[in-house]
Amino acid sequence: MVGNALLVGSLWVLSGHVPVFNLFESFLLAVFMLVVLTLVFTEQGPERLCIRTWIWAEVILLFGILLFYPKTRAPERFYDKDLYVVLFHVGRAAALAVMLSASGFYAEFLRTFRRSASQDDLLHMGRNFLVLGTILFLISEYAGILWCLNGWGDFWRWNYGFLSSAFIMLYLMLVFHLPGRGLVSQRMHSIMGAMNSLVFLGITVSRSAP
Repeated sequence: MVGNALLVGSLWVLSGHVPVFNLFESFLLAVFMLVVLTLVFTEQGPERLCIRTWIWAEVILLFGILLFYPKTRAPERFYDKDLYVVLFHVGRAAALAVMLSASGFYAEFLRTFRRSASQDDLLHMGRNFLVLGTILFLISEYAGILWCLNGWGDFWRWNYGFLSSAFIMLYLMLVFHLPGRGLVSQRMHSIMGAMNSLVFLGITVSRSAP
């Protein structure tokens, strides 16, 4: 965490803007947020080490993806200090980190399904993190709307960016509105909730040209 913070801070100083404007920068920031969330919210309980293991695996996945992408800071642009632009990119990095945290709790719930006395706590924490991730994602999208409105006016047309954002939102709504109760419903909710961060991650990578 300390090394990641130093790297993010160095990129910020060298570039003069918040380091979130390419995949390398945004993943480093997301990893830092993810590790902080893990250390803060997994201090107690017998599942602490197991949840952290899932999240460390997610950190390794993010770094593994970066092996195939340029590891350089984003070039300076005229809009990189605009509030709405920064909120859009920071919000997406934060949403990714929080959704990955949710996946860690959901994955541990599935691993201990019907064997742990604190399953409800795991499911509750996973859902809370997923709700928070959804809020951050919506804040990011709203900031992006204002950015586009200020930059290009109210003319717009469908493109991959709009479609991918709509797909993420529809997937989230599907997770939150799965019908039924009981063990089967809990398991389906956990599977869909755990996969959400992978869906978000895949779309984020697909929108970044190597």
